[in-house]
Amino acid sequence: GIIGMGFVGNLHLQGLRMLENVTIKSVATGSRQKADLFCDKYDVKKVTDYWRELIDDPEIQVIHNCTPNHLHDEINIAAIKAGKHIYSEKPLSLTAGEGYKIWKMAEAAGIAHGINYQYRMNAAVQEIKNRIQKGELGKPLFVSGCYLQESVAKRTDYTKRQIPETSPARAVLDIGTHWADTASVLLGQPVKKVHANMITHYPVRTDPLTGEIIFIHSDDTTSVQV
Repeated sequence: GIIGMGFVGNLHLQGLRMLENVTIKSVATGSRQKADLFCDKYDVKKVTDYWRELIDDPEIQVIHNCTPNHLHDEINIAAIKAGKHIYSEKPLSLTAGEGYKIWKMAEAAGIAHGINYQYRMNAAVQEIKNRIQKGELGKPLFVSGCYLQESVAKRTDYTKRQIPETSPARAVLDIGTHWADTASVLLGQPVKKVHANMITHYPVRTDPLTGEIIFIHSDDTTSVQV
């Protein structure tokens, strides 16, 4: 079952359809137009606008949580309590403390669990990782890099998809975590300490579709030392 059929949920759906041993029983989406599309195009057995129907369905063994960040906790916890394995979009939670609790809850329940960081499986990343581990590239001394997007670089750039005020750390959670995960995979070392500077360039934006004034509290740019 897939909960959340926005941009990334659709990618999960298409990826799962390529696996011969997987059947997509049901998807949950807030858009009935999308629901009709999925039924017709992908032969999904059931579409609902209420995600708990997937949690309560005894035939569903695995939940893919592709919802916005602030909804992750409730859905992940419900899936674990229902005994369903779970593959969650990042971040696992909005705080490290809550993320740790949910991780331990899944372990204690014997639930198979994972978070989606797709760049680590890129062929080039895997090749470099193997060369580093074999010692072919010498000893890594320092790693630097950046993940840049210009999609919301202007004061007039605003969509609820790109700038949701439902997360305390927008740039670092949406794209920065991919850089951190890739670096950790290459070096074979987890991040242990963090120092970050978070900047909000435009604290006030306007939704171009509705004219609504939006006060932004999360980050447009974040620089991090780990």
